[in-house]
This record gives sequence, C-alpha cells and structure tokens, in this order.
Amino acid sequence: MGGGMLHRARDVGHQVLGYARSEKSKESLSSTGARVYDSVSALVDESDSVVTCLPNADVVETVSRALLPALRSGQVWVDATSSRPETSKRLHAQCREKGVVFADASLIGGAAQARSGKLVSVVGCLADELLRVSNVTDIYSKATIRMGDAGAGNTAKILNNFVSQGTSALVIQAFAMARRAGLDQKNLLEAFGNGAAQSAILEKMVPPTLRGEYHHGGFSIANARKDLKYAEELSLALTGHGSPTACAAAAFLDTAIQNGMGEAFTSTLLNPEIYDALAE
Repeated sequence: MGGGMLHRARDVGHQVLGYARSEKSKESLSSTGARVYDSVSALVDESDSVVTCLPNADVVETVSRALLPALRSGQVWVDATSSRPETSKRLHAQCREKGVVFADASLIGGAAQARSGKLVSVVGCLADELLRVSNVTDIYSKATIRMGDAGAGNTAKILNNFVSQGTSALVIQAFAMARRAGLDQKNLLEAFGNGAAQSAILEKMVPPTLRGEYHHGGFSIANARKDLKYAEELSLALTGHGSPTACAAAAFLDTAIQNGMGEAFTSTLLNPEIYDALAE
C-alpha cells in the first residue's frame, strides 16, 4: 500500500522523502524514486508533512518513539496504519502539546487504488485540523471522510475490516459447504450475484478460484486475523464483552496460522485441499 501511495505522490508532482528500517524496505523505497534517509530525524527536518503506513499499532508505537522528538510545531503527521484507536488518541494528545497536527487516517482500498489516487481515507482529527490533513490525504484518496476526533478513523477502519473479513469467512465456508453438497460452484456464484448475497468480497474472491487460481487478493491471513483481533478489542471496550462473530471468524484463521499459513492470502482457504485439511 505504501509503495502505491509514494508513486501517486510523485506522479502528481510532490517531492517524496522516505525512511525505512530494513535494507529490503529501503530498496523498495528507492525504487519509487523517493529520497531515502538514514534516520527519522533527518527525514523530519526536511519534511512539511509525514505519512506513516505501518503493519500494526505496535509498530506505530515503536516508530513514534523516534518520530515524536523530531517533529516540530506546524508539521502534520498522518498515520494511515490500520491501528488501535487508543494508540491514535494518545499520539494526538502528545502531538498537540508540540503544536503538531496528528490524524489517524486509515485507508479503504488496495494497492491499485493507492497508485491511482482512488483510496478512501477515514480520518480521526479535530474539525479545525481537517483541512490540513486532507491536503495530505487527498493526494492519494478520492475521498477524505472525517469520522470524528482522534481514534475515530481507526474505529471506522476496524469496523470496515470486521465486515469484510467476516464476509470473507462466510464466503469461504459457504463454498466449502456447497462443494460437499455437490452444487455447481459457478452456478452458485451466479445465483449469489443476483441476490442479497452479492458483494465486492464475493466477486473478488470466488471467480479466480473457479479457474483453479487460489493465490490472489493481496490480503494475508495474518493481516485478516489482526483486523479481527482489533474488532474483538473494540467490542470489549464498547460493550464489556467480545464479539461472538469476530471470535467465530477468527477461529479458522487461527488454525491456518498455526499450520504456518499466516503469509498466505485468505483466498487460499477456498482451495478444497487446504480447507479440508484445516477443517479436520
């Protein structure tokens, strides 16, 4: 995702600077045409705005320990990570003390949308901060939607992914059941596509598998499990108990991860051999 965002920023005329911790990530950054820095402080010194797009909230916390001391009054930090609301609320408060605008601006869409500037940014920030935030997010987004104050963007993204990962789990199990019932899966897809079961997830996941192609979609099982974990945490914080739906969807992913499939795409679970082996 981050690579697509960098390409988009460069394509529309922005100077792109970057920092990465690993040599592999540095090489990836360089391939986008970004000027790569060896330290966070050096990068921040040369930047008006900083965008982070990281694997999870724990990495955001780690990066913040280097980033916060380097930020100066007047700068904008947009965190596009699918993170925890509590993390973003804390960072927003810390940045505000320094005169820095912080926004959690999680992304809806994929790498192709990032490259073409057609992502949707769901944002948590103060109302009077939105213009400065959208000046950044509009570079790679077709829409910037303020969901509320700090943490609200993360909350919206967690709920979006709760729906999408829950739907993925239903699709995987429905087609496994259809196969065992002897139904023609192509005909079932057509039937679903003409009724209330139609969804973007259905159309993205299933058609390639009818051609025997299971490694597609670009969303790993480990990432899907992370999203469901955040949904469970959110449910607990809001209601005092976990989400039975999130727990049920997560159970099968846990089995896949325990069998070394964390980096495989969720679409892999539509493979009959893999599904049956994990369901035993």
